[in-house]
Amino acid sequence: VIALVDRFCLKVPPTKLEALAMVWKYNAFSDGSNLTLYLAPSLINHSCAPNCDFGICADGRFSLIAGEDGLLADTELSISYLPLENLALATHARREHLAQSWLFFCRCTLCLDSQPSCNVCQHPFAVLLSNVDDDPYLGRGANCDDCTKEALSHAGEHFYYFHCRGCEQDICPPCG
Repeated sequence: VIALVDRFCLKVPPTKLEALAMVWKYNAFSDGSNLTLYLAPSLINHSCAPNCDFGICADGRFSLIAGEDGLLADTELSISYLPLENLALATHARREHLAQSWLFFCRCTLCLDSQPSCNVCQHPFAVLLSNVDDDPYLGRGANCDDCTKEALSHAGEHFYYFHCRGCEQDICPPCG
């Protein structure tokens, strides 16, 4: 980002440019070939059981469609950030896609029942997003304490994992 600011003599701090790029990346909608930022639709939350669908019209307008059941007054609108075919995936797989692409752990009504507690000390697990949250292992990695697969922490293959702050147990998304 610093090289970009320098190369084009931009009069914006590199951190500001990076923050604006992240706003664009995580709030824009794709029509298949272009990304467009729509102000109101960018405020709609994700759900794996969305009550609306959306589309981009040929003239570039954003179209929001209520689901089959319609909407009641004062109902929060939700759309799926995932392609519709991914909504049939297991909860951990949907959460992997969301953690990788949008940097959050889904806690929608469909995913809410899938938050495990530690088998050792019964504390609720904290969810750590790889490359977002502080790495408790400082890059050394960790094994899943259930399946022993070496796939956790920021060096692992998963985009999130469960970590017990009480006893330091860790489990991978499939074991969670």
